[in-house]
Amino acid sequence: MTVTAWFEYWLNNIKGDTIRPNTIRNYGERFEHNIKDCIGNMMLSDVKPMHCQNVLNQMKTRYRTSTIYQARITLYCMFADAVENDVISKNPVTKAVKYNIGKDPKKIRALTVHEQKKFLEVAKDSSNYNQFAFVLQTGLRTGEMIGLKWSDIDFEKKVAHIQRSMEYRHSVHEPQYSKNTDHIDCVTDACQLLEKSIY
Repeated sequence: MTVTAWFEYWLNNIKGDTIRPNTIRNYGERFEHNIKDCIGNMMLSDVKPMHCQNVLNQMKTRYRTSTIYQARITLYCMFADAVENDVISKNPVTKAVKYNIGKDPKKIRALTVHEQKKFLEVAKDSSNYNQFAFVLQTGLRTGEMIGLKWSDIDFEKKVAHIQRSMEYRHSVHEPQYSKNTDHIDCVTDACQLLEKSIY
């Protein structure tokens, strides 16, 4: 069985509905863009750690380390399940297969309160103003905001219960964090924005 044939079987029949749509998409993108051309036509049993390292090495000039790490995870998981199902005897993605070889990560900086105010001033005539303001006031991810339903909002306690997240590809799933942190406090301004949206 080739690596490509195993990947397709693995993703559709072994992983299937057990993983989030976002994870399926990540696996698919890393395989199509980075893994397939390097080792897709090889027999699964012929793949060695050096072949896996070569996949990652070919990414180092074009991708950030975080993306190379995703490719390594894809490789590791697909081969681990091949071992688990007695298709191969051992996983070629060993500790020797390194992923920290890519471009430096982009530095992410949060907007200051002053910058947030300036942004909202500029956006005040935008049709998305309420969404921008709500996200800035609550810290919700965009998918979590889009996934909100009116039944998730407790106006008396000023709390929004985060039950789901919606991805831009129209899939809905549970949020990524633990059930212990499945709600956010809504400041007065955020509650007023929601109340305005009702009427």
